[in-house]
Amino acid sequence: MKRGFAFIIFIILFLSACSTPEKNSSVESTPTDVSTQQQNQNSWPPTNSGPWDGKIVLATSGDGVAFTSGETLVEQAGVPNLLLTSDGRLIAVYQYFSFDDETWFDVIAYSVSTDNGKTWTETQKLDIQELPESVGDKHAMDPTLVETDEGGLRLYFTYKSSDEAYVHLNSAYASDGNIASSFIYEEGERPDIGKNMLDPAVVYFDGLWHHYTWDMDSDVNYHSTSQDGVNFELQDNIELPMDFLGEVVPADGGLRFYGTGQGGVVSAYSEDGYSWEMEEGSRMQGADPGVAQLSDGSYIMLYTSMNFNA
Repeated sequence: MKRGFAFIIFIILFLSACSTPEKNSSVESTPTDVSTQQQNQNSWPPTNSGPWDGKIVLATSGDGVAFTSGETLVEQAGVPNLLLTSDGRLIAVYQYFSFDDETWFDVIAYSVSTDNGKTWTETQKLDIQELPESVGDKHAMDPTLVETDEGGLRLYFTYKSSDEAYVHLNSAYASDGNIASSFIYEEGERPDIGKNMLDPAVVYFDGLWHHYTWDMDSDVNYHSTSQDGVNFELQDNIELPMDFLGEVVPADGGLRFYGTGQGGVVSAYSEDGYSWEMEEGSRMQGADPGVAQLSDGSYIMLYTSMNFNA
């Protein structure tokens, strides 16, 4: 059975950001009236609990294992991802829920640091062009950012166009490597598992782009690979007592996945990107982390902290 905290994170993000919510047989009914819940969810600002009650918190580590929590980076935000670019910019991308401007509610946004996370720019909305039409006023979500050898920035995210049955992996590209530029949507072959696929984590390792994500109903985590970062092919599933809901980074000649499990933020290690082993302990009490290793060898983490009583 899936772990409760990760399951809750999925439900609130899925219901708020996907197309009209689908009933899931594994979800128990709640005392909240469904029609009232939907009405509250569609109002702005929302009156019910959801991912807009979350915040993104900073944490630091000398070894990538023992982290110390720090200050809050962004309120009313979640699903953070971190990228340290080749020119030393630290870019955080995340889902943002503004209560001041409705056009900035449930959008992919970013902040940038040029001093290894000590100070950050104000939240800015990321621009994606040529995105296929969706059902209703739905948005791209669950951002992951990578840098290509050509110096461009590729954004991976979850989305479903009006002619598709499920949300799945999508991408857009800014060839100039400027996070403030418009990202142009990319067509490509994406993994299909016959149901919703969310929360992409992508890394370049050993000559391939590796894409990972999790399954809300089981201990399965999905893995696909790509030569070009656009067209992906499914590989064997990965079964671990954690969700690949977070970020994957190069570490010690292999890969470390910072994900979500019973201990909050937990991690697993792989020498080849295909076979994984859990690491002992918890990295942080929270969920869905973004992690980057800095030039001095230390680590910085952004994680989602939920406050449903806010």
